[in-house]
Amino acid sequence: MEMLLDWRSVGSLIATVMVLRTAVQWLRRFLARVTPAFWAPTATILIDEADGSAITGLANDLYNAAQLYLGARCLAVAHAVRLYKPRGGSRAVASLPDAHTAHDTWKGVTVKWTSTARPVDRGGHGSLELQFLRQHRDFVHDSYIPHVIDEATRMRLTSRERRLYTNGEEYQRLWTSHAFSHPSTFDTLAVDPALREEIRADLLRFASRLEHYARVGRVWKRGYLLHGPPGTGKTSLVAAIANLLMFDVYDLELTTVATKSHLRRLLVSTTPKSVVVVQDIDCSLDLSDRRKKGGGIVDDNNAQMAMLPPSAIGRESISLSGVLNFVDGLWSSCFAERLIIFTTNHPERLHPVVRPGRVDRKIELGYCSPAALRVLAKNYLGVGEDTDDEVNGLMAQAEGLLAADDDVRITPAHIGEVFMGCDGAGASAALRKLVGELRRRRDHAPAPAVDALQPSALTAETME
Repeated sequence: MEMLLDWRSVGSLIATVMVLRTAVQWLRRFLARVTPAFWAPTATILIDEADGSAITGLANDLYNAAQLYLGARCLAVAHAVRLYKPRGGSRAVASLPDAHTAHDTWKGVTVKWTSTARPVDRGGHGSLELQFLRQHRDFVHDSYIPHVIDEATRMRLTSRERRLYTNGEEYQRLWTSHAFSHPSTFDTLAVDPALREEIRADLLRFASRLEHYARVGRVWKRGYLLHGPPGTGKTSLVAAIANLLMFDVYDLELTTVATKSHLRRLLVSTTPKSVVVVQDIDCSLDLSDRRKKGGGIVDDNNAQMAMLPPSAIGRESISLSGVLNFVDGLWSSCFAERLIIFTTNHPERLHPVVRPGRVDRKIELGYCSPAALRVLAKNYLGVGEDTDDEVNGLMAQAEGLLAADDDVRITPAHIGEVFMGCDGAGASAALRKLVGELRRRRDHAPAPAVDALQPSALTAETME
């Protein structure tokens, strides 16, 4: 009887095993069908900081937008963040450290951001990985990424920290930037009031006429040539223009640009809403264009060439004509919503390559005029309409010397130095020192040369 029960138990056990085997097989088939609906395969998008080339290194706008978006939205709950405060910046900037992650949920879809670093032999740039469920691929491409870009753009506009960019000889990064906080404004410019308002109106008209430029078939850009003796306020005017339009500034140093293609990469990589400045353009470029011309300019050009660094000599592909051709040629279509400003102390050296289309407006900044002196006295000394009789008398003497005698030539920068040297001594002491300096220049002025620059008020010439 016991043996019979044992065999029956074995039979029941075998039957149970068969049932369990069938159930497991069915469960595996069921889970194979159901699991993808809950644990779908993931997809990954790689966003590099730059294009990955060690030669060009063009910045990736999407990478910058994503870092700004993450810093404002996702990093508050991240396990680790990297903080960086730019010199002169008002606040620290957060970013995601290498090999760290942050999660973001938008419209019910959760994505994961991971920061990685590329090895030096592959360019050395950072990158971001965006991971999400494969079933959300279309949503991420069509909705989420545009949302990141739009949010970053909005944040830049509401809390915009404008930047000053400079280029160098290194190729890993075309531009390096610093916070731009120059105090110059149109109200503090020591220029003739009529010219100041004319320039201001021209800039505001340019900034508001995108549709007009498109209608007439022109690229939305404008070019200025600022010329005049050193110390007449060319740099201050550039800073005031950038502050008025809230534009970034790109200070293009042409002596470090080795080839024409390198110049093209630099200019194409600038961003809209920016001012591109080329200072002392007649001294920054290979002067071979003018060396072929006869006359006394050749010796002067040789002296200028001797002042250039070795990297700027022998560059047959870089010339003034080449730079200006980029401004008004086919590549100018990549230069929309930008101002390009050239400065020079010797405008006569640029003729005839500077023509309409390449430069829209020539602005001459001359020696200090009585109107410019009144602006300087207000800025440095607080001189206004309610000042005492002594100060008014000294101002009248200084203005009379500037207006009546062509031999009294002094730049706004020099007057600023005179006023700064009397800081704390009062307006009367500063103006007496200025009047003495103006009389000294009048009494010791050399005989005027035939081709000397005239100390006229600041004028502007529109090239139409």
